[in-house]
Amino acid sequence: FACTPSAESMEKTVIFAAVPATATGSGFRYSVGIGGEKELRPALDPGRYRMHCPVARTDNFLVVQRKATDEDEPYRLDLRVSNVVCDAQTCSPLPRPERGDTDDTDGATDAEYRSRLKTLTVPHGKIHFDVLPDTNSFFVLWVQEDADDDVLMRLPEEERESYTKASSVIHNPVFNEFFADQVVSSQPDALLSIQNVVLVFTDVVGSTDLYAFMGDGPALQLIRKHFKVLFGAFTKRGRVVKTMGDAVMASFTSGRAAMNAVADALVVVAQECKLPDGTPLQIRIGIHSGPA
Repeated sequence: FACTPSAESMEKTVIFAAVPATATGSGFRYSVGIGGEKELRPALDPGRYRMHCPVARTDNFLVVQRKATDEDEPYRLDLRVSNVVCDAQTCSPLPRPERGDTDDTDGATDAEYRSRLKTLTVPHGKIHFDVLPDTNSFFVLWVQEDADDDVLMRLPEEERESYTKASSVIHNPVFNEFFADQVVSSQPDALLSIQNVVLVFTDVVGSTDLYAFMGDGPALQLIRKHFKVLFGAFTKRGRVVKTMGDAVMASFTSGRAAMNAVADALVVVAQECKLPDGTPLQIRIGIHSGPA
């Protein structure tokens, strides 16, 4: 999975909805084709789609059998995240040809990889995605047109950073977990560690009053929309660590990256996340820089 989707990959996106992590056993409903304010988008057209989440490590197909009619009731698709997480056999790392490489004799082809994926089938394009994020991580309901893996999964060379900074590598929690005890200095007691990290915390102003004023359904939709905006802005320059209620915690490798991400998010929140009276949703944002 590419950590940063390519521009061509994003053009294939038909649904992108961030689902908060939860430990309460509750789930979230995302609907398409139902009409009204609660639908994410119109009904899906018939065909096969790719549905995956690089965070929760899921990858599967979604097949819509026919076009939805006015008489069709929305189909309820139970989506327990743990049921679609790729297991070691299905999505284990495989030698796969590089982008544009036609010689696949040394490794598994895209077709072999795709043949291992699960397929979820729905009768028509009006769908309630009832998501239960039960893997202790937030989940992205990401549905794309079914295209070649070169398009969906790989970042072209021209869109990649020319190099990876050491601070970015050390900032990665998995790298730090496995290599924190490695000596990287002539001093015997010098261990690999993150010397400095920039954290961003957000919180919706008056969220309790918001639910009381708008009602649970409309307020939750607004909170979800604001999550989508924040995730989009923050993941371009850093990473989202977790959500806590309506709050988001994110980390960055530099103060400049954090400030730019926050500025981008605030502009879009003011434009797209508005209360019924037209005023923008207000959020508090704190930024901290220091040793970790």
